[in-house]
Amino acid sequence: MLDQLMFDQLRNRLTISGQIVTRSALRIGSGRTTDPTTPELPFLRDGLGRPFIPGASFKGVLRSNVEALVRAVVHDRRRGACEPFVTAAKGEAEGKEEAVICLTAQEISDLKDKFKGDDEALTQAILDRLCMVCQTFGSPWLAAHLSVADLLVDEGSWSGRVETRHGVAIDRDTGTAAPKKLYTYEVVPAGTSFNLSLTLENGEDWQRGMVLAGL
Repeated sequence: MLDQLMFDQLRNRLTISGQIVTRSALRIGSGRTTDPTTPELPFLRDGLGRPFIPGASFKGVLRSNVEALVRAVVHDRRRGACEPFVTAAKGEAEGKEEAVICLTAQEISDLKDKFKGDDEALTQAILDRLCMVCQTFGSPWLAAHLSVADLLVDEGSWSGRVETRHGVAIDRDTGTAAPKKLYTYEVVPAGTSFNLSLTLENGEDWQRGMVLAGL
C-alpha cells in the first residue's frame, strides 16, 4: 500500500542518458564455465553475445558514491545515509551513538499497529523515518524512485572481441602464488563505451540534486 500511495500518480520524471567509457579493462563476471574451449571466467553477456553492465550493478556503485557525499554533509546517519549492512553492535564498537539502520523490521511492525487502517498516516510515518538515500534508491519498505536500465555496449566502440588474461590463485596461508592454480578470465578492453539511461520518477529537488552529484 505504501508504494501505491507514493507512485499512484506520475508528477515528474527525469531521464538522464549518456555513455560510460572504460578507462581501463573492465571485468564483470558471469560465473565459472566448464567449457574447455573458453576462458574459465567469462565476461557477462546478453542474449546476443554482447557484453553489458547490469543496471543493478551500476546503481549500486552510484548509491555508494551518493552515500559518501551525503555522510560528509549530514552527520546523522539515520537521516542522511544509514548503513544497513552494519550491525548495531559494530556501530557501538566504532563509537556511533545513533543506530546505523534508519528503520528496522520491528519499528515497521510497531508503526503498522499504531496506524492500522490509516495508510496515509503510515506512509508519512515511514517516510519521516527513512534516510535520504533509502528514500531515493529504495529500501525493504519502499520502492526506489530511481531506476537504471542495463548498460548495453555501444557497438561502434567495441571491436566484437574481449581480451583474455591470465591470473593465478593466491595461497591464503603463505600469501604467494598457489601451485597449479593458473586460470584465465575475460575483460572488455579500455575505450569501450556503454549506453547509460537512468530515470528518477516523482523525485524532489533534493533527490535530483543528489543523483546528479553522485554521477
